[in-house]
Order: sequence, then C-alpha cells, then structure tokens
Amino acid sequence: MLSNLLKLYTRKVNNFMLLKEKLEMDIFSFSERIIVNYLVQNIEHLEDMTTSYIASNTHTHPTSIIRIAKKLNLSGWVELKKELIKERDYLKSTINDLDANTPFDSKDNFPEIFNHIAVVMKESIDDSHKLINQNDFKNICKLIVKSSKIVIFSAKSNLSAVEFFITNMMRIGYNIQVADNFDYPEFTAFNMSNNDVALFISYSGENPEILRSLKFVKKTGAKIISFTHIGENSLSKASLYNINLSTHEKLYSKIGNFNSTTSIFFIFNSLYACIFSLNYDQNLQHIMKLNQTVDRRISDNELLSEQN
Repeated sequence: MLSNLLKLYTRKVNNFMLLKEKLEMDIFSFSERIIVNYLVQNIEHLEDMTTSYIASNTHTHPTSIIRIAKKLNLSGWVELKKELIKERDYLKSTINDLDANTPFDSKDNFPEIFNHIAVVMKESIDDSHKLINQNDFKNICKLIVKSSKIVIFSAKSNLSAVEFFITNMMRIGYNIQVADNFDYPEFTAFNMSNNDVALFISYSGENPEILRSLKFVKKTGAKIISFTHIGENSLSKASLYNINLSTHEKLYSKIGNFNSTTSIFFIFNSLYACIFSLNYDQNLQHIMKLNQTVDRRISDNELLSEQN
C-alpha cells in the first residue's frame, strides 16, 4: 500500500514538473543522457533539428530519441520538440527578478509593497496574454456559445474569479453554474450531456476532487476545457482545449496567490469579452435593458452619472 501511494505521489510530482526539470531526472540510459545533454546545450536551435540530425551529432540511434519522448509521456520527437520550444520561449519571457511567491519582505514599507504587488499583477496579465493560443481561444468561445449548459469545476481558492465570470455570463443569458464542492460535484458532473461545456480550473492540474469530477464528465461526452499551469498534468491531457495560466507560483511556499489569481481573472474577463463580441449588438442591447430594469443603482457622483 505504501509503495502504491509513493508511486502515485511521484507521478503527480513529476506531472507538475517542467520539461527542463524532467530532463534532469535519473531515468535515462547512457546513450539517452548524451542526447538529453545535447538538446539542453542546443536549446536555442531546436526548430530545424530532426531525429537523424541529432543521432548523427551525438553518435546515437534515432530510436533513442523516441524512447526519451516516451519516458516523458510524449508521443515522439515532434511533440517533444514542440513542448521544449514552447517551454523555452515561455521561460525566456518570465516575470522579472521579483519573486511572485514572496514579492515583498519584512523590510518593505507600504508604498514598496503596493508597487511590488502592482508589478506582479501587471506582469501576470502580460504573461497570460502571451500564453493564449488565439485559434484555441476562438474555438472555445464558439463551443460555449453553442452549448446548452456551462458547468465550472474549481478549487475553492479560485471561486471569487469563478463567481465573477458566472455573474457576467448570466447577465447575457447563459445557463451557467459552479459545481459546488459542498453539494457533491460528482452529481453535477454525472448529469451533464454532450451538448454541455465543462470548465475545469486547477493550477496544478492534479487536484484530486477535480480529477474525480473529470472522470464522470468524460463519460457524458461534454466538451472539456481546462485552465492549468504550463507543465504536463493529468487535467490538461484529458481536455479538448487547455488554457495555460501564468506559472510563477509554487503550490505552497508563497504569501498569496497574486500571480495565479490575477491570471485566472484576466482569462475569465477575456473569455467573457470575446463571447460578448460574437453577438455584440444583441448582447449590448440586452445588457442595457437588464441594467435599466433590474440594476437600479443611484449615485450623486457626476463621474458615475448616466446623463454625461
């Protein structure tokens, strides 16, 4: 039993690792290690590399490259190269010297703390923007527009962003809900259909409760979209589309979720805005009528006046 738990823990830790960290693991043979070292040393020149080119330069066999990919849970050299390039480019454009886990310390005064938090949040938005695949994002929006129902499965730490998105979407007429962790989310998952869209939000992509609900959703044929970190994980691999979150936080060793929460809010706001734009005039007319009829707020502040 203990050995099985250890294997499960090791698998989940490995799933959360970046590729560059996995390449440092002691899982490769002598000839495979030669190839791995060559790839790491020539990381800036991967685009034009082929298996035969690598084998020739390392005096190894092309099949060794395939075995390396398989050990990393990838299909082959093409996918390995794609993921290495993606991770390389991401890490080259990472957040500056400010640590997203501890962006301030005991010596910082209030103005310095304000500035540091602002920097982390601004760069989290820029980072999230760069990570978005525009074609995937467009397809995600179209899937949601055509769906009968949208259900969001999320860790509790992300519920503020989730509820904000749900409110926006409900205001333009979408059937959307969150699978409440206190109300057996598996029931909600089990009752979905192939006309529905399931949004799974998990920074690690390995949350046990999320993965349990995922198992039920997959059986219904509902379209699965996930928000996770940039590394390989169980949730992203099971999704039709995965949106990468800005990935600069550790799981536990941090003051707060400044980076990841900002990333999630930005993606949800972008998702809502793009969905809104697909039926812009109709949605604008609807939301104006809704606001005037239901949301009757009053203010004496001229900046807020609707008469300006």
